[in-house]
Amino acid sequence: MNRAEGPRAGRGARAAVSLVGLSLLVAAGIALWRQRETLAGSWAALRDPPTWAVLSLPLATLASIAIGGLLLKRLFRRRPDLRLDDLLALNAAATLFNLLPLKAGLAGRIAWQRSYQAVDVRTSIIVTVAAKALSAGAVAIAAFALWIASWTGVEVAGLLLATATLLLVLAPMPPVGFVSELLWWRLLDLGAWSVRVTAAFAVLGTDLPVESAVALACVAMASGQIPLFGSALGVREWLVALVAPSLVGLQWEEALAAELLARGFEIAVVAVTGGAGTAWLWKRSLAAVQHDPRAV
Repeated sequence: MNRAEGPRAGRGARAAVSLVGLSLLVAAGIALWRQRETLAGSWAALRDPPTWAVLSLPLATLASIAIGGLLLKRLFRRRPDLRLDDLLALNAAATLFNLLPLKAGLAGRIAWQRSYQAVDVRTSIIVTVAAKALSAGAVAIAAFALWIASWTGVEVAGLLLATATLLLVLAPMPPVGFVSELLWWRLLDLGAWSVRVTAAFAVLGTDLPVESAVALACVAMASGQIPLFGSALGVREWLVALVAPSLVGLQWEEALAAELLARGFEIAVVAVTGGAGTAWLWKRSLAAVQHDPRAV
């Protein structure tokens, strides 16, 4: 394969994955339109949604983006010279470009850190794998709490709160302290996802139990780990919709509508924060080049 064929193949793969994601989103829209009579109550609720729910949708998304940046700072603990504001901007920009297929934001973050922060690719990959492992760990903890709650009748919120408290207690204690701290942050992120799910259903007129919100948040967070589809655009919505009937006893149409609503708010917030983060990194790049023209 010559050099020209490699980029063409990459562009072809990105185009194919983009087409799949967009097709899934279009299919979701068509499915909801065909079920418009079934969802009549939800459309009516949209005319007068609860204020707390409307505010919670963007704020929960913003919280997840901020937590991602804070986790980056802790995962790069051996590089105290890396500024928190740069890492927050990096995470925001990467979240925006991860809406594109094949994790374009992740590739951009690795490239920027290599060029302007002297972070080698191997270290960036290790940090990325660690972040994914933490997400999987948080989902596993929540799933286990849901299982315990189903057998004992104990509130899942209480179990998760007790787990988070234990992780905080262990945080200062080596050798498990560092992992405990990071898991605490990721559990907090899962809590933000749960708030987002609860708020989306509330806007559509459904009061979602905590257990259902946590279960669907686990599915949504896990779907974001799929490598080919960026932020699982189009995939997450259908995964949540398809598992909702058996997992939490909700109609798939309602779950699909709620997830699309949450996605709409998410994209709006990500566009603003990612745009601001990209502008910040651009400014920092120009400053680095002016200081040292070799820093490219």
